[in-house]
Amino acid sequence: MKSSIRYPLIAILTLLLSIGALSQSRPTGQDPASDPQDEVLRVNTTLVGVPVTVTDRDGRRLTDLKLQDFHIYEDGVEQQVQFFATGQTPVTVLLLFDRHVIGNHQLFIKDHREIAARFIKNLRAGDRVIIARTGHGVTDIFEVTADGQMQKQNLKPKWNLSTAIHDAVSMVIKRMNAIPGRKAILFFSDGTLGYNQEITMNLGSGSLISERKIEQFEKSDEASTAREAEESDQPIYTLVYDTLSDVVKNDLPPWDRGGWKKLNARMRAEHRAGAEYMLMLAKKSGARGYAANDARGLDQLFTAIADEISQQYTLGYYPKDQSLNGTTHGIKVTVDRSDVEVRARSSYVRARPKK
Repeated sequence: MKSSIRYPLIAILTLLLSIGALSQSRPTGQDPASDPQDEVLRVNTTLVGVPVTVTDRDGRRLTDLKLQDFHIYEDGVEQQVQFFATGQTPVTVLLLFDRHVIGNHQLFIKDHREIAARFIKNLRAGDRVIIARTGHGVTDIFEVTADGQMQKQNLKPKWNLSTAIHDAVSMVIKRMNAIPGRKAILFFSDGTLGYNQEITMNLGSGSLISERKIEQFEKSDEASTAREAEESDQPIYTLVYDTLSDVVKNDLPPWDRGGWKKLNARMRAEHRAGAEYMLMLAKKSGARGYAANDARGLDQLFTAIADEISQQYTLGYYPKDQSLNGTTHGIKVTVDRSDVEVRARSSYVRARPKK
């Protein structure tokens, strides 16, 4: 397994309790997102954070639950809930845009800042939004004011995100782990690595189809980012863009059906794998994945996601088994209410100490 990072949530918890409010736990004069360090030292005793959504049988979210209503189990053993926060606490949301879904195609995002503004309208006073692009980094940070306006923050962290999708996902998970308080990530992408390949088609004589791969080294991969999503205490909502070209979706053209069929099948397979990767990230982190075929249908999705984030509970516990063995542990959350549905991540990885 590739090296994965677990952040010292016990230190964060101590800071939060000393201040008395989860949402206001920022050191004086310092923006938590502007921390220049890529990594934070691990600790042997780790608080496991679990965002939880509870709905009744009609799908309405329950927001009146108390600490004593919850039970949390690790590998079948009940744990003591030692941290509890309701959805009334402000949240920091990262909107991460894959730069390869930003363009002029009708299915792509034409203006990521405009998309971000549409999401921010659903947030509440005190909530903060970090906007970032792969291959670039943070472009803007906003905080929602009491009158519902977006107040732009001057300090922006220098994240220098890779264009490689797995490396970018890995870095934002680590960066967000270092920010105290309630958090969530919205990731806009098709999940593919297709932009690392250059395809040349000569449809004159011979109908030649050739390709040249442009390999881009990545330190991370699907497996390592899946484990980091499990280690993280923030839900990752994925908005999966269908960027497969209309030419590939349509019937095969009349020329060289053999060569085109091979290329067509490979491109379809890449996009299926990309969509599966995006949905896996959401599932591992206890969130949901959504199809976002174009920008026009986003407002309804944004309302649903923002409502869920604003009404989530966050539970935290120190595992009775403190061994940092790098294995996956099952999590189950129950509520002392009948006829309810509880949604939370089902597992997490307790990372080994960094050597």
